[in-house]
Amino acid sequence: MSSSSVAATSSFSQVSAHSMGFCSTSSTSSPFDGPVVVDRMGFLQSTLRAGGPYLCSLPARTITAGPHYDADTVYQIEGYAAQVLRDLHLEYQGIRLVGRHSKIDPEPEQVTTVLVRMPNRPQPELWYQATKKINQLLLRHRHHGISVELIETDLFNGIYCSPIESNHSIFPKWKNIAQEIVARCPNKDDWVGLDCFRYGTNPDRSSNPVTVIIRVRKTCESSFVTAARYVHGILATFDEANVDVLFTKDGTKSFILNPTIPLEATTGSVYPGVSLGIHQSSAGCSTLGLKRWVRHPLTVHDDPSFLDIAKRILRIDHPAPRDLKVTIKSLSESIKDMKDTSFYAAKAEIDKGEDGWLPDSVRAEYEAALKCIQQFETERDTCGKMLKNGAYYLGHVVAGSGMHRTRLDGNNRRVAVDWALIKISSNRIHRQMHGDRVSGNKGFQYSNTPTNLPYHGPFMHARDGLKLYKSGRSTGMTASVYHGLESVRLDRLESKKGPGYRLVITWVNKIATSENSYPFAEGGDSGSWITRVDGKVFGILAGGDERQGTTYFCRINDVFDDIKDITGAADVRIALSPVS
Repeated sequence: MSSSSVAATSSFSQVSAHSMGFCSTSSTSSPFDGPVVVDRMGFLQSTLRAGGPYLCSLPARTITAGPHYDADTVYQIEGYAAQVLRDLHLEYQGIRLVGRHSKIDPEPEQVTTVLVRMPNRPQPELWYQATKKINQLLLRHRHHGISVELIETDLFNGIYCSPIESNHSIFPKWKNIAQEIVARCPNKDDWVGLDCFRYGTNPDRSSNPVTVIIRVRKTCESSFVTAARYVHGILATFDEANVDVLFTKDGTKSFILNPTIPLEATTGSVYPGVSLGIHQSSAGCSTLGLKRWVRHPLTVHDDPSFLDIAKRILRIDHPAPRDLKVTIKSLSESIKDMKDTSFYAAKAEIDKGEDGWLPDSVRAEYEAALKCIQQFETERDTCGKMLKNGAYYLGHVVAGSGMHRTRLDGNNRRVAVDWALIKISSNRIHRQMHGDRVSGNKGFQYSNTPTNLPYHGPFMHARDGLKLYKSGRSTGMTASVYHGLESVRLDRLESKKGPGYRLVITWVNKIATSENSYPFAEGGDSGSWITRVDGKVFGILAGGDERQGTTYFCRINDVFDDIKDITGAADVRIALSPVS
């Protein structure tokens, strides 16, 4: 059985955010196995990673080192690292002076780092010794403010989160195991949720160990080694002692973003993938300024006086004014970038008329740039006009789930839903409706989908491994497979028996990293349809866990059932896409 040895320093939780506690008796190697120590200077010693005095938490992004390092300086710094590694007889696969950023809660500035990729043959004590020596050598030559990181190549390439096969022994037990963990484990104040995936650094994802992942608050500074052992004991009572237990800091976030908007979104049509916002507000659209909306739905049968208040408060803009401003700013910056020195020099010659002279190639470049600038100016003016005259107002909510609504599904499990029905303003609806079809009702990259998505039909019971697709504003068309084991979100509701709260399990559907290791979704993709290969809508994308690379969504049947319960509707459907 393995555990973590924790130094008494605040640096520990930052560099080990991906592994706050680990326990395993599995024969399968894990990237989280072995001791983790952070010394008083902030230097980390662990199985697959060493360094300091500041290491970004994983997953981390690698970018080019800052411009104040010229080629000679970079060569010199990388040479010092190579010298130390040779002296210690350590093989390495690459040395680069880079900038590093934590993907989750990134640092305000890049962390300049000598990054050394090491073979997949860990030597923790030697790696730790090497990082200290490299740092001391850099300081001796007056290279200050540079961290050193040695990392196993597989860990550097990423940690893969993959579905568990339906024939694995834990599959039929997972619901009972999760409930038992939540019921029996003490001290769950910092717990956020539970997942069960194959999780590790092996590119052959089926070889990574089955792992119960327990997510804790981002602000948590504690070690969870004892808790990991306790959870592992519960797994053993279910004959699942070969399943690993890992505690990590939560990386969950909504995939809402302030993207630039396409020109089509300014025509008055309801355009897929474009933001909704509170009317004339820069606040997030989830609370909608109505306290009751947080945990309670708005129904068509509510008290008329409350409905009147809701009608005045729950007003929606599409696109949101903040996104119009982002677009205007982006277009203005693009115009400024194109009007460079060569543009103005060519313009000066052309303004001279017959006295001016330009080579044909330069004139052609100028005319092409001018045409592009004029197009950007037209788009900017169109957005500005919409922002000024208030044409972005869409309508008001007539019924909706509220912000944190949960309901019992057909299997008596508490699931999350998130939806709102909007009464569209009359000055916009005539541009949108065409008989029984809705213009623009198609995927963002519909020509690249496996079929021409019809966006209709009932929800089908999912089988494990079912291939799913989504087409979003940020990441375009991506594919992954359905993960049959639902995750647990721990909600804290006011206790009915006195002060404090009670923990309530909400079951959440997740999709693992896409097949090509790229994210299935990122910020800006919230609200995208998730579909099967035949085009039937499977769910509505909401957000994801950036540490795991997973995506969570609402099942479409849960949303439809909730709409029918709240509105009394006999049926709910999604409008067909228009005939080309």
